[in-house]
Amino acid sequence: MLNSQSMSSGNVISNAYMDRSPRYVAHWKIAIVCEDNGEREIFHGRTYELSMGGASVLCDRNIFEQGKVTVLLVLPWYKGTQKEKVVVIKSRMVYSVFSSDNHQFRIGLQFLNFHKDEGHFIEMALQSRRMITTFKE
Repeated sequence: MLNSQSMSSGNVISNAYMDRSPRYVAHWKIAIVCEDNGEREIFHGRTYELSMGGASVLCDRNIFEQGKVTVLLVLPWYKGTQKEKVVVIKSRMVYSVFSSDNHQFRIGLQFLNFHKDEGHFIEMALQSRRMITTFKE
């Protein structure tokens, strides 16, 4: 079971969380907001895999931003209601590659901190998802 109290302090995500958090299959709507010299660009996509430490995202455009970006992650439900919940996350891009399997660009995001400690909403949503099994030697 996920536990935000042991993994994060306030709204800043600890390094241990980013390295050890399990990944889940989740194809949720996401927007990446890049700001440079007062100009703002917004790129839309879907998550491919998601963890409390980051996400891989499929996007139609090849984007890579050196600095921090703001991520708007749309959770498909909120506390059993039919309403979507948008979680705001400060992040940094770690890679951008073309995925020939999906015919889109795959962007790696590392989550840095959640707005207003909203990470627990992601934890609740991920509890119903299938965890990706990885084998370590």
